[in-house]
Amino acid sequence: MRNVLLSPLFFGALGLCASVAAPGALADTIYLTSGESIEDVKVSTEGLSLVIYKKGSSEKEVATEEVLRIEFESMPELLEDAEFKLAEDDVAGAIYDYSLYVDGMLGGNEERRYPWAPAYAAHRALELQLTLGDPAATIAAADKLLTNFAESRYVPSALLTKAEVQGASDPVAALATLDVLSALAGANGLSDRWKLEAQLRGALIDPAKSLEQRLEALVALGRKAAAVPAVGVRVKLAQAETQLELADKVPDKRDEYLDGARDLYEGLRDEEDLEPGAKAGLLTGLGDVTYLEAGTDPVQLAVARDYYLRVVVLYPDETAYVPKAMAFAALTSAKLATEAEGDPEKARAKKLASRMLSRYPGSRWADIARAARRAAR
Repeated sequence: MRNVLLSPLFFGALGLCASVAAPGALADTIYLTSGESIEDVKVSTEGLSLVIYKKGSSEKEVATEEVLRIEFESMPELLEDAEFKLAEDDVAGAIYDYSLYVDGMLGGNEERRYPWAPAYAAHRALELQLTLGDPAATIAAADKLLTNFAESRYVPSALLTKAEVQGASDPVAALATLDVLSALAGANGLSDRWKLEAQLRGALIDPAKSLEQRLEALVALGRKAAAVPAVGVRVKLAQAETQLELADKVPDKRDEYLDGARDLYEGLRDEEDLEPGAKAGLLTGLGDVTYLEAGTDPVQLAVARDYYLRVVVLYPDETAYVPKAMAFAALTSAKLATEAEGDPEKARAKKLASRMLSRYPGSRWADIARAARRAAR
């Protein structure tokens, strides 16, 4: 069975995610940010501050901020159906099943066997809704989770997702949503992590900041986030991604910004225990730098393609990066394709582009996939 990671955008990286265990697993497993795990347990509550579980006959707890992800032994049948639909790239069908389950719980049904499942399903519906590129539906899904599962550990990620979507059209509303997250963290004694996450998202959204000013803000935030490694890594990724944008916008400093981005990515390669979302961001970034430096060099284009393909194959649930990686893997394959009949690069480009457009039709990278598919004809 497939793994399911949290965070739509950065949020697989946020460490709030839950996943489905592989067949044959004996019980739930809680993976911690320290790299350790708590095995053979039954999770009962995934709360804002605490995750509560049973180990044998004893009830125990672990601070939510220490939880990286959870693998569940099993889940309700309707959620299993959603997972199978998603494995077949039926995102809309999966969202329907998750939402149907949540509506059933809110309509008066009681989930006794899987008390964690309603909030989890609401989170999964939100995470997948983001990939379809419908802002109104995504914000509605976020509000549904925030209203009905206000004590869930998925609340911070829902606020971040909502702010991200709002940021595209209403930055003022997005910054207000981030203020809600900061206040929530303060009122509930949550880790400074969430205040730093809000500041990171705010730096990326703030319409008053130019790209140069955004980079300066991210560098300053990086110093503050050094004490929280998971956030510090994402700040570095954001710095590198901003430098890539600057390389495109400021031609006379293109090489300088590309070098800066590459240095950041290469530095992250030496980091230990990167979360899956961070690994996906790192590989996507290395693919971006290599692609931008490659020009028409087939050797470098092949290197870039392989970085993107590793994201698609190794981190398929990291929706913050997979759509882009899939689109650019298709584009690089199309550029490497020849006119020879049966060229595997041409076939790969068509397959990747078609799958990307099927699974992420609303993605901002969809035009890249369309261009790749046209080029591979």
